[in-house]
Parts: sequence; C-alpha cells; structure tokens
Amino acid sequence: IKRGITPPYKKKYHLYIPYSQLVRFNLNKNKIKTDIYDYYIVKKGDSLYKIAKKYKIKYKSIKRVNKLTSNILHIGQMLYIPLDEDMLLPEPLIYVVQHGDSLIKIAKKYKISLQQLKQDNQIKSNLIHVGDKLVIKNY
Repeated sequence: IKRGITPPYKKKYHLYIPYSQLVRFNLNKNKIKTDIYDYYIVKKGDSLYKIAKKYKIKYKSIKRVNKLTSNILHIGQMLYIPLDEDMLLPEPLIYVVQHGDSLIKIAKKYKISLQQLKQDNQIKSNLIHVGDKLVIKNY
C-alpha cells in the first residue's frame, strides 16, 4: 500500500488487493501506520508557515503531503494537514481534591474507571487528602 494513493478525506475506503499479494498484505497489515489528516482551505494572508504554526507542525510536512513544489498558495486551495495522533487527545486535567471528595466520586464525575484514575496517579490505596492533585486523562 502506498501512501497518498487512498483519499485521506474519506473515513472508509474499499481496498482491493490482488490475490497474489494477499499473503504478503496479511503478514504486514499490523505494521501499517494510521495517518490522520485535517483539511484546510487557504484564506487571504495565509502562508505555509502560518498554517504549519497553527497546527504545530513543520511547513515541509504540508508541502510533502500535498505534493507542492513551491511555497505559493492560492485562496480557496484545499490542503491536507497531517496530524499527530497525540494532538487529538485532550490535555490531562489537574483536579484538586476538595472536602468530601473520594476517588470513586471523582472517577464518576469524569466518567473514568476507578482503576484508571488510580493507575494514572500511581495510587495504591483509596486514601486521598484535601489539596491533593490528581491527573484526569481521557475524560
């Protein structure tokens, strides 16, 4: 499978693999990296540098993905923006334990499991104190 062949704007895409290549594909399919893209419509005053800065990536990545040979952009041009999967995850929340809090109440409030809350904060017991700071991930 070659990158840049399948349309990145489609969520699902049927891929037909020749029978002669099926064994090779099945052996290597777990090594295929999932690429995640956003798309951006160029506006007046945009440059590759400004767009790259907005997405916190290198402008050369935008050029490579879009097969651009120059830095000249046109208003209305659609660009694919390669995203890192980590960019899609929300920043963890720091929760300060209040009077009356318990780990189970905090876990329920943020819709995460008690086990996950304890694991993320390296807590072995259920004992917490007012003023403790807890990391809430993936809430």
